[in-house]
Amino acid sequence: MHLVELVRELLLGVQEADKLGGNRTQLHIVEQFRRLHPSSFEGTTNPLDAEEWHQELEKVFTFINFTDDQKVACVVFMLKGLDICGK
Repeated sequence: MHLVELVRELLLGVQEADKLGGNRTQLHIVEQFRRLHPSSFEGTTNPLDAEEWHQELEKVFTFINFTDDQKVACVVFMLKGLDICGK
């Protein structure tokens, strides 16, 4: 599965969870994540660049012990120039 498709699918799951009352919690999680100044991802044709970015983010996520859903909520804000919502 392509990275953009995977993130899109995971984002839909996070959005569904937010509808059940998790909006304020998700906002707090994203704010906590952004305080660590993770790098953004602007797309590349080199898969090694994407892997390096992913490994950098995993270090942050391990440090703050996020769940997979929380990781997706944070990663969405770090993708630049990618049409992850299909708009």
